[in-house]
Amino acid sequence: MILKKNSKVLSSQDDKDITKLKKITENVIVEEKVIKDKDILFEELKYAKERFELTIESIGDGLITTDNKGKITTINKSAEILTGWDKKSAVGMEFSKVFNLISSINGENLKSIFCEVIDNKSSVELKEDTILVSKTGKEFYVSGTVSNIIDERSKTTIGVVILFRDITRIKTLGNELKKDKEQAQAANIAKSAFLANMSHEIRTPLNGIDGMIDLTLLTELTQDQRENLIIAKECSNSLMEVINNILDFSKIEAGKMQLNKTEFNIEDLIEKVVKTNKFHARDKCIELNYNINPGLNGILLGDYGKIQQILNNLISNAIKFTNQGSVCLKAEKLSEDEGMVILKFAVEDTGIGISSEDMDKLFKSFSQVDGTYTRKYGGTGLGLVISKKLAELMDGEISVESIKGKGSTFALSIKIEKFNNLKSPKEIGKPEHHENNLVSIPRKILIVEDNKANQEVLNRMCSKMNYKVKIVGDGKKALEILNTESFDVILMDIQMPIMDGVEATRIIRENEKKLGEHIPIIALTAYALKDDREKFLNLGMDDYLSKPVIMETLHKCIEKSVSKEYNGSYHDAGYYLNIKETNNNLEDEKTYIEKISIEINKLNDLIKKEDFKNCENSCHILKEYSLCVKSVIMKSASFRAELAARRKDIIVLIEQTEIIEEEYNRIKESV
Repeated sequence: MILKKNSKVLSSQDDKDITKLKKITENVIVEEKVIKDKDILFEELKYAKERFELTIESIGDGLITTDNKGKITTINKSAEILTGWDKKSAVGMEFSKVFNLISSINGENLKSIFCEVIDNKSSVELKEDTILVSKTGKEFYVSGTVSNIIDERSKTTIGVVILFRDITRIKTLGNELKKDKEQAQAANIAKSAFLANMSHEIRTPLNGIDGMIDLTLLTELTQDQRENLIIAKECSNSLMEVINNILDFSKIEAGKMQLNKTEFNIEDLIEKVVKTNKFHARDKCIELNYNINPGLNGILLGDYGKIQQILNNLISNAIKFTNQGSVCLKAEKLSEDEGMVILKFAVEDTGIGISSEDMDKLFKSFSQVDGTYTRKYGGTGLGLVISKKLAELMDGEISVESIKGKGSTFALSIKIEKFNNLKSPKEIGKPEHHENNLVSIPRKILIVEDNKANQEVLNRMCSKMNYKVKIVGDGKKALEILNTESFDVILMDIQMPIMDGVEATRIIRENEKKLGEHIPIIALTAYALKDDREKFLNLGMDDYLSKPVIMETLHKCIEKSVSKEYNGSYHDAGYYLNIKETNNNLEDEKTYIEKISIEINKLNDLIKKEDFKNCENSCHILKEYSLCVKSVIMKSASFRAELAARRKDIIVLIEQTEIIEEEYNRIKESV
């Protein structure tokens, strides 16, 4: 019984042990699984870390990370190379010691970037003027960003990441390109200066040559002498044409050529162009004629001079390259709408023609179809280039059709405005001729010119026109003689020794401010580049003539300048005589005083807005009104204010406006 009992007890204990053992075994299995999972996770994390480090190392840009205290935690290979610090030394160091940045503009240290990023919780861009100074002292231009690292759980900044790259090569190339651009600009300025100087140096003696020829042609000559002088004049004109082509090309190349629209009629334009080239055609025994389509009539508004220049060039070329036969200029209207008309001018010749493979050489600078043509026919190779550019400037085009050995047709198509006027087409566009009417009322002219030949030419021209002349050789002598004598007009050369024309004009105008006077000054110069006229007007001169000077043009300019001074305006003298005549019948002096008051208030408002264009118009109106109240002071101040507005000189404009107001108050009290 006992054995059985004991056996039963043992059996019960065994069951318990077995159950416990099972639990232990199960726990061991679970623990082994957990350990195995941990090992797998560890391996995966280890692999991910290695992959992340490899990725960082493979980045071509430099990468550095720090903690929120500025201690470096990571630095990749590219950053090691650029900074000169290896990873072992760099990790744990201050950010600013390893990544040492300075500004190339002022040499300022940029270590404050770290604090800026941490404090503002934002990114900072490393601009292209940032320099990285390496451990060895070598400098690199770098660009990149410095950004904060934010813990997404705590939303706090835990560090900074810097991503940057070496842009030294790009920066160097950029600096070289900038330097090249500056050198090119300097070369272009030098070229312009050279052209200006060349123009001056050639035009000055040409002025003497042309002037003497013109004066001699006015004397009694034998037939042979007259023909010789005409040939000399033609040669001089040819030389001037070459100079003008080069200068025109320079203006077009710089994009500074401007249009000057005037009203004209086609018939006059074509007749003038054909007449200009008749002598050349007759000399080569070539027939030159023209044909105007009957439907082409009316008055047009466009740049008469530039259209004439293109047609002259096309006809001149046609005659030049035609040895026998004819040249014909044809004009027709292609289309017309309410305000515009499209014209086509075609110049047909029976000349040498052009092969198809040579067509592309026609409109290239300094290029001719065949180099032998330069020697045989002359020219710069710029005529067609300039003509094409001028056509494009006027929204037109030039086309060409040609057969080698049979002739060519050059056509100009241009869109142009129609113009309505009460004058007849015959009256408009006709040049004023004064060949037999150059004798003027006596004027006293001061010629300021250093070139002896030009002094003689101008002296003789003025004498022929009944002007009394005094001549000085520089600006200083001009100022001296003006202290003792008065003149109606000054012809002022620009480039002179001792004192040039610009400085002399400035002093004359300064002196006039004190006296309330104004004497017309005409810039008489060999300069003929872009904007010369406006430049000289802005310097205080009243008009501008480029050398060589034509007697008729000189006469017209002098008389116009005197009329401006006497009448205080750019209108004809007759206009102001009419105002004065009607003043007594229509409006009394008080009415003009009221008008002046309104205009002065308007001018002050315009000055506040710095609306110089309308200021100029307002000053011009005040200058007109000054005549009606017979105020020389107001006229002079209005004129100076008008010039100041044109120059956008606000200080002088205000000064002269104050003088106008003072004079207005004086006149108002006296009425």
